[in-house]
This record gives sequence, C-alpha cells and structure tokens, in this order.
Amino acid sequence: MRSLKPAKEVRGSVRLPPNPDLVPMAAAAAAVARATLVFPALPATPFVARWEQTLGALFTVTREGERLRLVPRAEGEGVLELDSAPVYARDFVVFALLGSGRTVRCAPLSEQRVQTWTETARQAHCTLNVERADDGRTVLGLTPEPDAGLPGTGIDPERLLAHLGLALGLRRTVQTVADYPVSMPLRSLLPLFGYPFDIRSAAERVSDPITKRILRMKGKPVTLAAASSFTLTADFSAAALPEVSVELPGDEVLGAILAAAKCLVQRGNLVIENVPLDNWAGAALQLARRMGANPAVQPTHQSSFGQCGMAQLQRFEPGGRKVDCVPLYQHEMQLPAMAVMTLFAEGESVFRGLSGLRSDPPDAVARVLAFLNALNAHAGELLPDGFVLRGAAQYDGFDVAEALPAHVAGAWAAAALKCMGASSIDDSLIVERWPEFFTMLDRLCEYRG
Repeated sequence: MRSLKPAKEVRGSVRLPPNPDLVPMAAAAAAVARATLVFPALPATPFVARWEQTLGALFTVTREGERLRLVPRAEGEGVLELDSAPVYARDFVVFALLGSGRTVRCAPLSEQRVQTWTETARQAHCTLNVERADDGRTVLGLTPEPDAGLPGTGIDPERLLAHLGLALGLRRTVQTVADYPVSMPLRSLLPLFGYPFDIRSAAERVSDPITKRILRMKGKPVTLAAASSFTLTADFSAAALPEVSVELPGDEVLGAILAAAKCLVQRGNLVIENVPLDNWAGAALQLARRMGANPAVQPTHQSSFGQCGMAQLQRFEPGGRKVDCVPLYQHEMQLPAMAVMTLFAEGESVFRGLSGLRSDPPDAVARVLAFLNALNAHAGELLPDGFVLRGAAQYDGFDVAEALPAHVAGAWAAAALKCMGASSIDDSLIVERWPEFFTMLDRLCEYRG
C-alpha cells in the first residue's frame, strides 16, 4: 500500500517513458510479415518483461540493455496466450494473427465478445472457430473463404482495426471508405514493414476561386463532400522488409494521468515531453481542451507511430463536457484519468460509447463507478453505454486495497492529490509498469502539510 497526500502545487517537467502498450501491435505486424523486430530503447520493466514472455511463443526474444530484439519463429509456430489484462488495439492483434493461420488463446471471453468477433469475421467472408478449452480459456482459429477481404464501405469504427488486422493476416489489398475521421498508429507503423498504407480525405475540394471565397465568407468548408469521409488504401500483399526498427512514442497513459493531476491541482505549470501528438493518442488532452485548458503544444520529433512533442499545461477553470468514446480502443486506457479530470469540474460530464468495456470481465465501467461510489462522488444516471458525472468542489480521502491495473490505479493516485486528507492505494501494478511513478510525483508535487 502507498500513502498519498493532497498537493497544493504541480510544477516542473517530465519526459514520458516509451509506451509498452504498442509492443503487441508492432509484434503482430512483425509476426505476419516474418520480419525481425527491434526496439532500440525499451526499458526492461516488469510490465515489459511479461510481454517478452508472452511474445516468446511467436519470437525468439533477446535483450541487450534497453535494446529488445524479436526474431520470428518458424512459419505458423506458436500460440499466443492472452490473459484478462487490457491489450491496446486487441482486435488488430488477434485478427492479424488469426488471418495468418495462427491460433490465439484468450482468457474466458463473454458470449457478447464472441458474437461480435464472429460477426466481424463473417463480414470479411471468414468463419471464426471458437472452442472452450478444459481450463476455461477460449481458443480461436479462422477459416477464410476464397473471397475473404475488407468490405468496401460501411465498416463500423469499432471494427475497423479488426478488419485491417484480418486483411494484413490474409495479405490482401485494401481499399475502403469510412464516413468518420480516421486516425490510428497503423498509419505510421505499417509502412515501416514495407506495406503501402494511406488514409486520405475523400472530400472533393472546390476549384472555382469565386465559389471558394463565398464559402469562406459563410464559414463553410471549401469542399463538395463531407470532410469526414476518408479513403483507406493498403497493399498487404507486398513483400515485407526483413528487419524493422521501431521507435516507441511516449506513454500516453501516463501522460493522461499527469494531465488529470494538473487539471485537479491548478497551481503551477507542468511540461510533459515526448507526448504523442496524433489524435489516436490524445483523448485526455482533447478533453482538457474542451474543458477550458489551452495547452501549448510543440512538435519535437517523429516516432514510428507518429509525431511526438511537448505539451505545457497551465491554470484554467475546468468545466464538464460530453465525451463520445469512439473508437473505444483510443479511450479505454485513458478513461479512468478522464473521469478523474471531470471530478472537480463545473457542471456535468457525460461519457458515452462505453458498452464495449462491459463485454468482457472485469467490467471496466463498473470498476470506474465503484471508485466513484467509494469516493462518494456525485455520479448521475447510469446510461446504457456510459455514465454521467457531476463535478464537486471537494472529496475526502480514500483507501483502495485491490491491485488494480496501472492505468486505473494511477488515475486514482492522481485523484488523491486533490482530496482532503490522506489516501492509500495498492501500488503493486503501478510500479510494475512505471517503477519511478511515485518518485516522479514527489518531484512534481508540493504537498500540503
């Protein structure tokens, strides 16, 4: 257990460590491409060590200091074992491996999850084979039909990653249109393996200068089609490169927790470096903007997953906002921090699009609500796909004895900085992922007496 005190100031700068959640996504692409995968700078934390052990079924894993090297095993060799811990972009990882002919064993899946994945496979003209092992785990395999591939239109945003993973595993050519904004780490990652992959706006721009001027005067976009229509093209049948070096961006989950801490403790300026700046990683930062923050953002370098840079958070008056968590995988790991950000905001905050988090045990939404109840937070009605949270001026301290995942426990630790009185939390999984987490808090925070 770790004791936590309220803070009166959060000030200083911190550089985010590499994001280990992106390792399985890159590893799935490497397994399909039969490419050696190298992470030149990935610290050997206990959290990363667990992934090294898991991926050992598909790769020969060697480490030299912070350099991690994954060499693919023989064609089709190895069964990936996934436990109940959250896996970022899990649909892509699972379907990429299934499409390549491999078997995936998961912690027991709910019937709703099995139905969702079965329907996703059916849309791509594939059959998902599901078996229950003697130990209760779910064993997955895939049987593709000759015309298997990505649908040309109408892909739900929650299923887009699964379809792209399946197309990669099957080595198909992709061309599809999405009627919603598309931002994903695959856009920068897959070209590193030699796969052409592009996302472009399908909106047709107006060419007549007079018409363009009239549209601008009226405050309308100079397009003939909706600006939210995007065309995705990829060629996964292309020959992949034999070896790929992947530079990971900063850990946006830790960045979201720090952003939440700064939203709660307004005094002082906080600078967060190595922040991924693409939309797929910025759910918490985008919420802070909608709540009234005006963070100064400066790009500094390019990672294998997109642009990274520096974000500076200053004093602002937070107000409640509505959040549509679509696509869900971009919000899942940051949701606890986002809920904490709204705890002390003026008015109500509404979180929608969370039904997918209730499909598998443990229920991630129920876990958030359980903490809010323990805090005696002013939670509003429970929606079919989310919840309403009413902000308050102050809460008392709390005690959390359960070993919660790092992205959950870390967010609750940030909440303790604003609560009155001492709090305590089981820190085992926090320090497993971020060994220096509490040392960092002590350096950034000036605590109350």
